Amino acid sequence: MTIRDTHAYFLPEEDVTDDRKSNVHEALAAYNEALRLKPDYAEAYNNRGIVKRALGQYIEAIADYDRALRLKPDYADAYYNRGNAKYNLGQYIDAIFDYDQALRLKPDYVKVYNNRGNIKSALGQHIDALGDFNEAIRIKPDFVDAYNNRGNIKIILNQYVSALVDYDQALRLKPDYAESYFNRALAKTALGRNIEARVDFEAALNLAQKAGNDSLKAHVERRIQKLNQDARMP
Repeated sequence: MTIRDTHAYFLPEEDVTDDRKSNVHEALAAYNEALRLKPDYAEAYNNRGIVKRALGQYIEAIADYDRALRLKPDYADAYYNRGNAKYNLGQYIDAIFDYDQALRLKPDYVKVYNNRGNIKSALGQHIDALGDFNEAIRIKPDFVDAYNNRGNIKIILNQYVSALVDYDQALRLKPDYAESYFNRALAKTALGRNIEARVDFEAALNLAQKAGNDSLKAHVERRIQKLNQDARMP
């Protein structure tokens, strides 16, 4: 079973308010004006970078984070946000460097541990990734994505029973977490618990359909089809 079999929230959104998410272009104009009036406003560069990343302008976002860090070298949030944009560009090693810097400045920065863990997993550094998810959960015991992501690492490490514990906790915290239903079904399939797995796959499919998540829906449908094929085999 490879990492592609599991679904994780790789990088949670930065701290953008709901009104900015729905009005990113207005926010961009506001930050442009703020920086015209005060060109040394580090926070405005950081926040404009967040908006640009939301628009998919990753290179431009990184340029803003660079400016923020030149003005304020101890700006942990700017390192975190720049790491996220570098992840989007596939610059994993550089992203880890930025996450490391954010943690040096802010050792309890829980989102950094989660994101760094996912990138380490993508690089095949699964044991190190497990350590990051452990730390994220230690700092924030109700961090639902970290439980899901840690379960995914445990599947890769063939720790299926332990993975189930993490998915159970994720679903206690977020009962409509479609990805965790899907991932828990994968762990149950690996343990030969196909009847229980089917229940979870169907829950994931229902939630994915409601959310319009076509990618997850396709993954679930393929897995249900495989279960059906296996059930027909003598």
